[in-house]
Amino acid sequence: MNTLEACIRLNLTPSIGPSKVRDLAVYFGDYAAIVQASYIDLASFGLSKEAIASIKQKHPKGLSETLD
Repeated sequence: MNTLEACIRLNLTPSIGPSKVRDLAVYFGDYAAIVQASYIDLASFGLSKEAIASIKQKHPKGLSETLD
């Protein structure tokens, strides 16, 4: 997954707003690193179990339509 795809995916993720996505990008270095991060790494940032599960979901609702 490239950076643009990861950015779009994260911005479509339920329970994570745009400011949280920006904070995650600063913490992890880029958007693709967030998507590839482990559960423990995401939890260490302070994300809820629900938010982590949403990030780890393979195909968030709306992603395919957005990328097409």
